[in-house]
Amino acid sequence: MKDLHAESAALRKKLALAATEAEKKALQVEANDLRQRVRDLREEVRRSSEHRELIDNVAESMAPDARIGLFNCYGAEDKRFFNNVGEPFLHRNGGTVTGTTGVLWTVSTHPLWEWITGRYDTGLLTTGEWKTRRVLPATHCNGYRHKPTCTCGWGGPR
Repeated sequence: MKDLHAESAALRKKLALAATEAEKKALQVEANDLRQRVRDLREEVRRSSEHRELIDNVAESMAPDARIGLFNCYGAEDKRFFNNVGEPFLHRNGGTVTGTTGVLWTVSTHPLWEWITGRYDTGLLTTGEWKTRRVLPATHCNGYRHKPTCTCGWGGPR
């Protein structure tokens, strides 16, 4: 926003010094474009705030140490996705995300049942490997790798 303020100030100076009507008209068009960019940015900030609030509402509804299971083929293959998918849901109360890097299929039982019981010998098979990622609550950053929701007092929101 600082750049927009500087750009706006420079534009006002140019407009004050404009000699001809054509120059003034061109600068007014430029000023209108700048105003629209400011409105668009304000709207983007408003939408981002609303989305952040929705994410916080979801995170508050999750139980402490909740578990998220990615019961789809290759759910954990994309490292970036796998490492980030739990953050919106678990950043308040912590928990784990589990997924596989390969094809997932069942022989005899539903994968959710096996995951809940922790027994993977009853028919839940994968061609890859199972991965589990622990997501700590935002207050557990210990001053390192602050999350957007950090409440530790070391630099994140308080």
